[in-house]
Amino acid sequence: MNSSTTSLSVRPNATVRPVSRAADLAYLVGAGLALAFLGFLLWAQIETRLFSAKFPRERTWTSVRCFPVATLADQVVPVKATVTNPLDRKATRYVVAHMPQGSLLLVERDARRIPLPPGGKTTITYLLNVEDRVYGWVLMWAGQLQRSYPLPLLAGGCGILVLPLPFVPGWLAGLGVLAAVLLLVVWDLHRGAQGWRQALDYLLAFAYVLVFFLNWWAIAAFLWVVMLIGVVWATLKRLTGISLSG
Repeated sequence: MNSSTTSLSVRPNATVRPVSRAADLAYLVGAGLALAFLGFLLWAQIETRLFSAKFPRERTWTSVRCFPVATLADQVVPVKATVTNPLDRKATRYVVAHMPQGSLLLVERDARRIPLPPGGKTTITYLLNVEDRVYGWVLMWAGQLQRSYPLPLLAGGCGILVLPLPFVPGWLAGLGVLAAVLLLVVWDLHRGAQGWRQALDYLLAFAYVLVFFLNWWAIAAFLWVVMLIGVVWATLKRLTGISLSG
């Protein structure tokens, strides 16, 4: 009786641990791919920041939006920005945008004059063609809303990743990755996971939301570095056979 009881308690330990280790490694591979995709999105934005001109006392043009932030078979990607006049009088705003045409040496300059009534606002749209990508993988748009006393100079930009995969809309690919990361969070909540894996899932989901919907690239880049260190640490621990919580 005791021997049978002992065999029942030992056998699960002998079979579950290898499966758990394989599952952890598979999870780390998936997390690494999600981090890699996020890293390429951030790299595209960093390249755009380096491309755009810098002016003294400029402020961030927070209303600039580009969606999707990654594209595949899409031929045209819209970039939108809101121009406002918070003054109690008429004002004319000037917008200057620069868009590389396949090379940083060939740049299209688009200048627009936008008259606005007191308290008025309007949204302007630029259409970027995939054929104009730089380095073969990134579309760039950099714009400045010119200073109009007492309104300050605003500057913003968009870097859109172009992936070499045909027949799949870019918005679908981007939202698919975001949905997969959010499903990891839901799964963690369902099974009551704790520890490094839960923290990594939450940080991934938060970083993707920052990139896709808020355009807060600097914070997402910081989180990306933290998550990269965490994945490398967890992988080394798992490969050396040390158990990880969560």
